[in-house]
Amino acid sequence: MTKICMFLVCLITSFISQAQAKNFIDQPYLEVTGSADTLIEPDEIYINIIISEKDNRDRIPVEEQETRMLASFKEIGIDIENNLSVNYMGSNFKYILLKGKEVIKTRQYVLKVKDARTAAQVFLLLEQLDISNSSIQKVNYSAINSLRNIMRNKAVANARERAIALTSALQQNVGNAIYLVDIDNNNLANQLYGSQLQDVVVTGYTVKLKGLTQGSNPGVEFEKIKVSALVGAKFLLK
Repeated sequence: MTKICMFLVCLITSFISQAQAKNFIDQPYLEVTGSADTLIEPDEIYINIIISEKDNRDRIPVEEQETRMLASFKEIGIDIENNLSVNYMGSNFKYILLKGKEVIKTRQYVLKVKDARTAAQVFLLLEQLDISNSSIQKVNYSAINSLRNIMRNKAVANARERAIALTSALQQNVGNAIYLVDIDNNNLANQLYGSQLQDVVVTGYTVKLKGLTQGSNPGVEFEKIKVSALVGAKFLLK
C-alpha cells in the first residue's frame, strides 16, 4: 500500500511539472540581448625590472645598483615597502662562457605604480641609472569586480529597453523577466590577465614612451581597459 501511495505521489508530481512547463512554453514572450561597456584607465601598473652586473661597462655590483634604484624611487614618492617585491625565482647567478667561465649576478623586481605618469618617471629613472632591462608586466583596475557588476546591471536595463522598443508598435506591454543569463564573452580577458579578470572583456594595452630625457615632461600612454557585459533575457508579453 505504501509503495502504491509513493507511486501515485511521483506520478502526480510529474504531471504538475509537465503542466507547468507547458504553461511556460505557451506564454507569449520576447527574447532579447542587452549589452553595456565602459573604458577605464588602469590604476595598477606592474613593471618588471632586472638588474645585472653585465648591464654596466664598469661592472657595478648588483647591490650598489639596487641601493641607487631604491633611493631614486623614494625621491619620487614610491612606497617601496609595499609596492616593490623581489622575484627570487628570477634572481640568480648566470654563467656565461666568454674567454673563460664568468659569473654574472642578476636580480629581478616587480614594481607596482598607480598611474601612467609615475610609470613614466620610473622608466626615466631607470634609464638615468643605466638599467635598461625593464618592461610592463601587466595592467589592472583595482575595482574591476564592482565595475563589472555595474555593467551587468546596465546590460539588463538595456535588454529591457530593447524589448520595449520592439513591442511598441504591437500594442503589447513588456512584463516580468522569465529568463536571464550572463553570457560569457571574455576569452580575450582570460588570455591577457588570467582568472583575476574573469567575465570581463579587456582590450590589449599599448605603451608609448615620449621623450624620456632629463628635464623633459615624461609621459606614458596606456590604452584604456574596456569592461563590458552581455546578457540574454526573455520577457513575458502582456
